[in-house]
Amino acid sequence: MPIDIDFARHLSQRAGFGAPPRRIVADASRSREDLTRALLAPRASVAETPAPTWLGDRVVSYRAIRTGREGESRRRAARALRLAENALLEELRAWWLAALIDTSDPLGARMTLFWQNHFASGYRKVRHTALLYRQQATIARHAMGSFGALLSAMLRDPAMIVYLDARQNRKGKPNENLARELLELFALGEGHYTERDVKETARALTGLSVDRDMTFRYRADRHDDGEKTLFGRTDDFDVDGVVKLLLDQDATASLIAGKIWRHFVSPTPDPRTVEGWAGFYRASGHDTGALVAHVLMSDAFADPVHRGRLIKSPVELVVGTYRALALSPGEPETLVRAMRNMQQPLYEPPN
Repeated sequence: MPIDIDFARHLSQRAGFGAPPRRIVADASRSREDLTRALLAPRASVAETPAPTWLGDRVVSYRAIRTGREGESRRRAARALRLAENALLEELRAWWLAALIDTSDPLGARMTLFWQNHFASGYRKVRHTALLYRQQATIARHAMGSFGALLSAMLRDPAMIVYLDARQNRKGKPNENLARELLELFALGEGHYTERDVKETARALTGLSVDRDMTFRYRADRHDDGEKTLFGRTDDFDVDGVVKLLLDQDATASLIAGKIWRHFVSPTPDPRTVEGWAGFYRASGHDTGALVAHVLMSDAFADPVHRGRLIKSPVELVVGTYRALALSPGEPETLVRAMRNMQQPLYEPPN
């Protein structure tokens, strides 16, 4: 299917972050199918820019400063740790912005940001910079793959466990934070579950925890292995059983298809088209890459009426400007400050 410069620019912005004029002109001479295949071609990584070396280090728990310390000494140690983590966070933000500007996989990078927004975890609660990086790396691995695998990984992700208080969720003393976010925001959406579903899901998710070094640990002694009734089915559901149940619900595919429309097309989804995409998503086994390819080749995506309808987020504005002008990141710390001034710094999602 032949395209023009306007569509080539539209595709580069929506499926990436934009491109310099010479690249847009070159893309306009290619077919839509060829450009889409190129965007979807697998790469080794969405971030060729080397990550800070300290991200591989073991995470120090804030609990560790309590050992052998009292009073003012403990407060000084806690403050020193917070200052150190804040400095690491700024370095991580600078790295991720530089990586987004330099990436040769803009669609993979965009979908990583999409899922980071979907499975939002904030630094102010997590407090461990390395955990946020590891969560991002997990998301990047699954961003264009199976939604079921991504959902399962996120429920075992240390940053998510800390952010949504899953460590406090145990047999006989359920904490519903993770269960409620899972049903309302991550999988089904409002109106597709009951309060009983939340409570039973919380029971099924008991036992998810982290060790002192902030790595994932399943604590079988804290898991409620009794029968639960979820969506009309009764079994001794655990985390894997919950994931399978959620994938069986039509609302899950509908929620993701609607968010994909709002991310790639316009703020106002067309219900009939979205349900068609949801059916495609279910039939594909919830293959996100297949869904994105389907969307990019759709009439809705190409329709000129939807162009210029999406407002860029701060990260899209910053990264897109640099990519469109073919600029090097230079000193990405400056870009970090710019995003802070726009009140949406990376790793601190709006609550």
